[in-house]
Amino acid sequence: MQQTENNFNFLRILFASLVVFSHAYALLGFEEPVIFNRSLGNLSVHGFFCISGYLICKSYMRNPGLLSFFVNRFLRIVPGLFVAMLFTYTVAKLCGGFENNPVRYISNGPAWTLTWEAVCYFGLFVIGSVGLLQDRHFLGFYAAVWLAFLININGVSDFYLVIAPMVLMFLAGVFVAVVEVDSVGNKFPWFAASGLVLVFDVNIFNYLYGAIVSNVPFLWGPTVTS
Repeated sequence: MQQTENNFNFLRILFASLVVFSHAYALLGFEEPVIFNRSLGNLSVHGFFCISGYLICKSYMRNPGLLSFFVNRFLRIVPGLFVAMLFTYTVAKLCGGFENNPVRYISNGPAWTLTWEAVCYFGLFVIGSVGLLQDRHFLGFYAAVWLAFLININGVSDFYLVIAPMVLMFLAGVFVAVVEVDSVGNKFPWFAASGLVLVFDVNIFNYLYGAIVSNVPFLWGPTVTS
């Protein structure tokens, strides 16, 4: 367990460093570095959400009580967040609020994602409370969420392009945690790996979506059969 914790700590430090590096480009008005057709910052934030999904799910499974779950989340996040925000606020004041930057008055670019991470925590508690984290129930729920995402694959709203992928990455981490303790994880270890591969790059889903629609058009009714 200690080695596992060390590995997760390494990933957190790696993702945090990549987020800072990538967002420095964006806040200075330059394009962020791109890898696998995605910005480095985007990829790193999604990595955080995936790790959070796995670890928070494991924490809930160990102690699903309402008070203990949210107290643990508070103690895990708020003290460090307070120090980080105080530090960035101080730096921003000393630098005149970054008024002359191309993107002005922003000292902590990715901080807004914490709101949605908190939403994911609450959502995890809800689906855990209704029993969706037990046995194979989560697999059906996870598939339904992905189906909803794929049906709207051409969506252009901010929620679909920005928020939904973060939630899906969080659920990908939950998925790995669930199948790890379920018999499905023992019988089909590649099932969990394939799930992470599919959420890693939306281009994979674009390809699958095109293949399904072109070969089974009646799935989408009058819009493709008229």
